[in-house]
Amino acid sequence: MNTPKNAVRATSKKIRRIVARIGGREKNGKSEWSLTSPAPIAFFNLNKRIEGVIDKFADKKEIYVYEYPSYSRDDMNEVMTLKALPDKDPKKIEKEVAELFKEKYKRIWNDIQRDFYEVAETRDIRTIVIDTETDLWETRRLAEWGRSASIPTAFSGLNKDMRNMVEAVNYSGKNLIMISEMKKQYKDHIDKNGKNVGIWTGDYEMAGWTGISYKVQVNLLAKFDPLTHTFSTTIIDCGLDQMLAGEVMENDMSTFPFLGITIFPDTTLEDWE
Repeated sequence: MNTPKNAVRATSKKIRRIVARIGGREKNGKSEWSLTSPAPIAFFNLNKRIEGVIDKFADKKEIYVYEYPSYSRDDMNEVMTLKALPDKDPKKIEKEVAELFKEKYKRIWNDIQRDFYEVAETRDIRTIVIDTETDLWETRRLAEWGRSASIPTAFSGLNKDMRNMVEAVNYSGKNLIMISEMKKQYKDHIDKNGKNVGIWTGDYEMAGWTGISYKVQVNLLAKFDPLTHTFSTTIIDCGLDQMLAGEVMENDMSTFPFLGITIFPDTTLEDWE
């Protein structure tokens, strides 16, 4: 048989790692779930709400935490100075404020990328956690425009940056956990004046970069039931085994190792610890 000149025949590499996105409402155990993953762990603490949670694991696992500054328009001296100027055009002030934010968040984004790619190449790190992917996407937009609002037609470079980060981990063979916040889900609603006002459906959806759900191997939903005191992790979809969609793991089984043996039944819990 003649074989293609520019291709390599596929072989079974049996790579045992997971690239996952886990979303959920606040205080539903997402960060704690991520810390049940294999150590050493590189933890990108972008939303700064890990205090107390990480204490449960710090004495048992190697966890390396990355943190970066954040800025508010209400507490930046430069912004307050601009707003205090008399007879200043509000539009010009807004433009200058956006430039200030853009400059600051460009530095933060560059630092995040530097650290992320270094970790992806660090041999001993087994898991990378982004807490949260929503904050990561927000930082990227602020670095581009200096504000959360964006230009709909100018996402090409931003999307590429996010894809490259996930693909860098794919080549490294490490586990990657992207934690996502959730936002209210709205549907179109036209009012009596013909204006689309949008109404809340009563449900929630993942917030952050829309492309992430396509780049990960498995999408998960974390929940906590206050009536039964039950933590659960539900597999929304899984590219490694589509039949696992809808699978629910509760309490002691709501961990990364149990997800590992669920997706790869030929492995043991110890393989994922």
